[in-house]
Amino acid sequence: MDDLTRGLKRILFALAAASFVACGDDDDDTTPDAGPSDAGRDTGTADTGVDTGTPDADGMPEGGGGTDGGSTDATTGDAGGDGGMMMMANAFVRAGHFIPNGPPVRICAQLLVGSMTVGPTGNPLPPPGSPGLMYRAVSGYLPFPARLPTGAMAGYRIRVFSAEALDSFLGSGGGMCPMEGAAGAPAPIIQQDVPAGTLEAGSFYSVVAVGFANDSDGSRPEFCGPTFSMTCPDEERLRPHLTLMRDDHGGPASGRVRVRFFNAVANSPAPMSICHDPDGPTMPMMPSAVASAVAYDAADRTYADIDPITTGFLGLYVPSMAAGPCSLLVGGLPIPAPDPIGTSMFPGTSKTLEAGRTLTVFAIGRIDPAAAGMTSPPTHIPTFIPVIDAPPMAAP
Repeated sequence: MDDLTRGLKRILFALAAASFVACGDDDDDTTPDAGPSDAGRDTGTADTGVDTGTPDADGMPEGGGGTDGGSTDATTGDAGGDGGMMMMANAFVRAGHFIPNGPPVRICAQLLVGSMTVGPTGNPLPPPGSPGLMYRAVSGYLPFPARLPTGAMAGYRIRVFSAEALDSFLGSGGGMCPMEGAAGAPAPIIQQDVPAGTLEAGSFYSVVAVGFANDSDGSRPEFCGPTFSMTCPDEERLRPHLTLMRDDHGGPASGRVRVRFFNAVANSPAPMSICHDPDGPTMPMMPSAVASAVAYDAADRTYADIDPITTGFLGLYVPSMAAGPCSLLVGGLPIPAPDPIGTSMFPGTSKTLEAGRTLTVFAIGRIDPAAAGMTSPPTHIPTFIPVIDAPPMAAP
């Protein structure tokens, strides 16, 4: 077996072996719910993500329900059956679905060489038979080889399909992702390339689907403009697309929490403010900004060490010159976050911004004409999903 064939085989194995975690495990631990789905969003029993221990001799993560508590390896080994141990260096990628009017999805990833896809199309993730990756859900980290055994850097073509449409095409038996242009195959909601060299071995990334999907008749939705009720322009930034960002797995300074805020609210009228109100929007204490100028879909947002936030209300605000950064409240999240907060991942979502953790806080949803000043907004208007990038550092 030549190196490229073996590399393609192991990419397929790695992608097929790892399972996504959709909604359901809404508490602050790492154990997925064993029971039925909650609020129509849970995918039922699920693995918490990729195995974090030492790979088996076949190079695939060990199967089973969760993690083995070891450290994440940056390489996977495969004896290959033809002599010698071949090693492939992995990056680790998790996916989030933040298109508020988008359906549950399945994701297909195929090796990309230059502008051409090569090798098998792989299996859809989550696999057919599950509800798909739901809106507000975040997956576990999955291993993606960043370098092939030949030494070449790996790139990928990512296609995101409606789970319902893809399942209908594949039939009850499931199967592999369709070839591009296959007769009768549904058009992907998103098709986007991750060029070779983008993913670095040993690094962690989040790739999130953002924007607004078209209405069922193909027209653009009416979520935009100054009233948030006008037809959204057919602009690339507002169409469904993927945004990739590198995650920080380091720890904050003592007594602090390290946070990156990412704004996935596509109809944000301006760079937004994220403010903490110690006693909630209806009480006398005034909110104060913890992050400002948080532009929509800014993949270059950096982390900052801030004071922990364990109570009160975290709000998304439209700033103004007259009233300051915390001017018009359009959505938010009580802290501690209530159950369920709408997502689950490996190693877990966080109900608070507590000391010692490193978090990405995703602002998701859309601003509704009736949203301004609401303290208990409907689920489609902005809220926050605090996702743990790295657990607290162990005490020395």
